[in-house]
Amino acid sequence: MRKKLVINIKIRTFSIGLLILLLSGVACAGATTVSIADATVKPGDVITLPIMIGNITDYGTGTIEIDYNSSVVHVTDVTNGPRSLVAAHNVDNTIGLVEISASNQYGVSGDIIFANVTFKAIRAGSTPLNLTVTLLGDISYNEIPATVSNGSIEIALGSIPGDVNDDRELTTADAAIVLEMATRGEYSQMADVNGDHTVTSLDALMILQALTREEDSNKS
Repeated sequence: MRKKLVINIKIRTFSIGLLILLLSGVACAGATTVSIADATVKPGDVITLPIMIGNITDYGTGTIEIDYNSSVVHVTDVTNGPRSLVAAHNVDNTIGLVEISASNQYGVSGDIIFANVTFKAIRAGSTPLNLTVTLLGDISYNEIPATVSNGSIEIALGSIPGDVNDDRELTTADAAIVLEMATRGEYSQMADVNGDHTVTSLDALMILQALTREEDSNKS
């Protein structure tokens, strides 16, 4: 009798433990997530990355920040997701921070795009895209806990200094692009042919000089 009682206790303990494990698995599977993807671009490229909210119920409002290296990328625009209206955004490309507030007054569930963020690659290098969820709530103003998955942007250089259109050769088109960048005050490490940390008409002239030397070499 005592042996049977011990066995029953063990079975009950195992059953309770299994139930807790199964319930915790369901809770993890149903967790709301906030994420932004990784990307690789070239200097001067513009890319738009969505802030995704996964597995949310009755999404009503949110405020999310992205921290980034402003010497590598700048934020140039923030736009709505299909089911999330951006109410306000504040971009500071000096410190590398964008704060976005968005909402859906009717409530929406499932996977949604909270907002689309457009980045411009300033120079070669890499930057994390660190997310901070300041606020995330449903249409009844109840807080929704969420796990965060950060992203990153990698800016890869081409192989030839001055090859700003990345066609693997220097042409007059590269010189024209560099001259336009100099006029607009833009910077790209690939366009900075003389390495003085600024893009000027001198960089465009150096590309043309390199083309002239190449033509003379081909003639001789």
